[in-house]
Amino acid sequence: MMQLSDNYWSWSRTVPQLLAIVALIGLVWPLFGSEEKHLASVVGAGVYLLYAHFSKMFIASAHRRGLQLLAEKNYQPAIREFEKSHMFFTRYPQIDHFRAVVLMSPSIWSYREMALLNIAFCYEQLGEVNMAKTSYEQVRSDFPDNDYAVHALNFIENPQADSEA
Repeated sequence: MMQLSDNYWSWSRTVPQLLAIVALIGLVWPLFGSEEKHLASVVGAGVYLLYAHFSKMFIASAHRRGLQLLAEKNYQPAIREFEKSHMFFTRYPQIDHFRAVVLMSPSIWSYREMALLNIAFCYEQLGEVNMAKTSYEQVRSDFPDNDYAVHALNFIENPQADSEA
């Protein structure tokens, strides 16, 4: 079993989401009477959840389809969806950079990074080790701080070493 040192949750990306919830509650607060103020929290949080859901549904649609296909073990179609996701976020890096607000995603990994990792995983599941290595190496090249790619490459090159640890 691989031991990863990364923390995949980023507090610096969670804070903007909390601020968004507070701002939405503040925006709807004046719409409620003094006896209904508790509903402002419910409505503000509900608007936040709807936005978070629909922004991921529409903006990150290829990524979501890839995850669904991955869960169904349809690896080849999943690769195509993750490639589309990677191309989209490469074309629009500002969306990926500000994913904490645009997509309400607190992940420390960017969507480009996740797409490449998922592509590599799919190739591993298909037994296409060289393609998996190529994808993991691209992760290491584009995202040098990604320890997961380093561990995965080490495992591919020497599977006994990881099982002995």
